[in-house]
Amino acid sequence: MPVFSHLHSHTQYSLLDGQASISALMKKAQKDEMPAVALTDHGNMFGAFNFVAEANKYNVKPIVGCEFYMVQDRHKKAFSREKGERDVRHHQLLLAKDQAGYHNLSKLCSMSFIEGLYSKFPRIDKELLLQYHEGLIATSCCIGAEIPQTILFGTEAEAEEKLKWWLDVFGGDFYIEIQRHGLMNFDGTGKSQEDVNQVLLGFAKKYNVKVICTNDSHYVDQTDYAAHDLLLCVNTGEEHSIPVGDIRTNYYTLLTSKGEVKYDLLDNLRSNYGRDENAQKQLRRIDEELQKPKPHTRFGFANDQFFFKNQAQMNELFIDRPDSVDNTNEIVDKITPPKLARDILLPNFPIPAPFANADEFLRELTYVGAFGPSAGKGIVTMSKPPRYSERTPEIEERLDYELRIIQTMGFAGYFLITQDFINHGRNIGVAVGPGRGSAAGSAVAYCVGITNIDPIKYSLLFERFLNPERVSMPDIDIDFDDVNRQKVIDYVVDKYGKTQVAQIITFGTMAAKSSIKDVARAMELPLPQTNDLTKMVPDKPGTTLAGAFAENQELDMIRRDESADNLKGQILRLATQARRLGAQHRHSRGRRHHRPG
Repeated sequence: MPVFSHLHSHTQYSLLDGQASISALMKKAQKDEMPAVALTDHGNMFGAFNFVAEANKYNVKPIVGCEFYMVQDRHKKAFSREKGERDVRHHQLLLAKDQAGYHNLSKLCSMSFIEGLYSKFPRIDKELLLQYHEGLIATSCCIGAEIPQTILFGTEAEAEEKLKWWLDVFGGDFYIEIQRHGLMNFDGTGKSQEDVNQVLLGFAKKYNVKVICTNDSHYVDQTDYAAHDLLLCVNTGEEHSIPVGDIRTNYYTLLTSKGEVKYDLLDNLRSNYGRDENAQKQLRRIDEELQKPKPHTRFGFANDQFFFKNQAQMNELFIDRPDSVDNTNEIVDKITPPKLARDILLPNFPIPAPFANADEFLRELTYVGAFGPSAGKGIVTMSKPPRYSERTPEIEERLDYELRIIQTMGFAGYFLITQDFINHGRNIGVAVGPGRGSAAGSAVAYCVGITNIDPIKYSLLFERFLNPERVSMPDIDIDFDDVNRQKVIDYVVDKYGKTQVAQIITFGTMAAKSSIKDVARAMELPLPQTNDLTKMVPDKPGTTLAGAFAENQELDMIRRDESADNLKGQILRLATQARRLGAQHRHSRGRRHHRPG
């Protein structure tokens, strides 16, 4: 049996439809003795650092990639409905072969957001790819990619011409990719996923292109399908009872009372599963929908085959094409995992004469801010009264101590940059908060205007903020008012250049009460009953569902009751599964229609 490695894997960082935790993927890969795994989230590389760290932890070779949204022109942001225009996006898988490839992958990802963002989709085009393809491996990708879509909706000759472009650019680093999820009659074309595969295999033979097989994995285990499907409802704001299917082709998806996922023509589903209690409910719901003037189906995956399959399952699935399994090893061998960790880089803060360096200038600002202009060299002026009315040995000792630690750790530039844009914000009328967190323990931060809390007066510890024995970047939390915060951002960008400034994202997972509320809404539980459930969860910060069940026996009894009419119990069990899958659902609103990829 040939060794297989997954080269098309989505995690919870595929913000709409990927719910696999990176750690769980690595554990399963290690258990299966899989040599490597590729990270290929939709349109972003948010998980790259965590992915490489976890892969190294489990002795799995990390391959950093991305499944981009490819369009004809990334700059086009207006589409006329009257002219029948729409934003046609194709999926495109790219893998970083080496450090240069990683840099180009990062560049493509950044440019997709900076230049190509339309609606919620970061997009690239071939013009950009021609500039940044060095060190990258490309594949024909999934059914939603350019070549397969042309096979479906154009002609094979047109698809062949598009293949030639990819071969010209990538040469031996381009692979035909085939997947088998049993998908039928795409958008009424009459063509199945396997029909597309056979055309692709014909191209591979004609042009001597190597073939790889992949599985479009979005969750870890096959049994995760139901929880993943529910999370799709949470993410898209849809009700779970809305059918999953295609009204044009009459293919639908049902979940039986045994938890089996069935995908077939509606008449076949009626014939084979019409006596199943759970299937009956879904069939009735489909009939209700079909009676409406504008029937509606929701976003969902056709079946439960979009999971992280093991090597044996992939070999069985592609038993007729063992070369496609074995060729994944060729790609793995081409990969040199990138080194992601590097020294901290800060923009160069301009130091005025006659100060020799950032440490000297920070000392000047600190002492002038603390005691007034007379405490400095007469160069720095100030518009506000000094922080301290009296210059005492105690205050000087505290300031000198902090400045010494800041100098030792090399963070003077950080303080100068931070105080500069905070004070600029105040000067132009932006409402600025007093400072939060451990930064309030810094007297230097107080004196240069970063915070408005006197740590000496309130006996706050500087060591909680900076400690030479625990080297890490300072973390200063500052609030700017929502209306004017962009003025501060614009100031920073203008001063240091747009390539030196970036905003960071915060990912939030489902808290205990919010997970119950979200699942209950998707399952259409009336709001009063939802509130009754959430009131049973303790209000203590950090409370998990497991902790709530342990603390509240009544809540746990509801969860354990598996009666068919106990909707509350079903919601609690699903909420538990949803939290286990690690959904990052707070950042994934806005897309309903999807092609697997």
